[in-house]
Amino acid sequence: MQSILQYCEGEYQYCFANQAAKSELANRSLPSAEAETLAKQLKADTENEFLWHALAQSYVKKFGFEKEIEVLSLGIAHSPRPARLLQERGHRYINLGQHEMAAADLTWAAEFCPDDHSLLYHYALALYLIKEYGKAEKIYRRCRDAADRWGDFVCSTNWLWASLQHQNKPEEAAEALEPIRKERMILDHEGNRGYFNLVQLYKGLMTVEEVTAQMNLEALTAVDATTAYGISNYYRYVEKDIEKADAMLDQILASGSTEWHAAFAYQAAEAEKN
Repeated sequence: MQSILQYCEGEYQYCFANQAAKSELANRSLPSAEAETLAKQLKADTENEFLWHALAQSYVKKFGFEKEIEVLSLGIAHSPRPARLLQERGHRYINLGQHEMAAADLTWAAEFCPDDHSLLYHYALALYLIKEYGKAEKIYRRCRDAADRWGDFVCSTNWLWASLQHQNKPEEAAEALEPIRKERMILDHEGNRGYFNLVQLYKGLMTVEEVTAQMNLEALTAVDATTAYGISNYYRYVEKDIEKADAMLDQILASGSTEWHAAFAYQAAEAEKN
């Protein structure tokens, strides 16, 4: 099987035999006992989207995002309503910097689940990363309407504000912050900390110094990178200091380990610089 893949390179990489070999190899290269069990279950229930998703998760632990995408693609081919698989594949395309592919998957997924907050959040982000800020704005508004938790509402508000600022709509950006109140910023998830601080910064409820005091600027974490990207937008659109804004983007791209380069803020900073 491996010899087929080695032979079918270059112009032959898309031939049917090569693609069939890849499918066979994906099903045979089982990374764990858990994956073996899931593969057996899928033989009896090929259209089960949740089994495909679980199998893909078992692959990512050992082989990374690319192999997970291969398994998700097989699941999408077999599932009649692959919304969950499309969302996960779109998420991974964002992590890998393949933003157009992400937007395509998430556009399709949203047709199946038009009111799912998590799906809409990733969909809007993919549009934001390909600089379709007007489209991203519309989806972020839907995302806020679909939010069940205050933290989810705040995260969506952060990106909605940024989408509006990128379109030179400062008045609408200010209106988007109207629900934000300092006394409502009760942390319900550690990953929301940066977003909570940012929306308060945009509204003037916190200063840059207060926000950065909660960060490690010497060695940014993934959460810190999220905050740093928002501060860059604050410098650019509120203080009108392009030099500081670009310096913050450079710091994001130069800091941290490759482990969090898949983070949304890193992807956004890279897209901004490009």
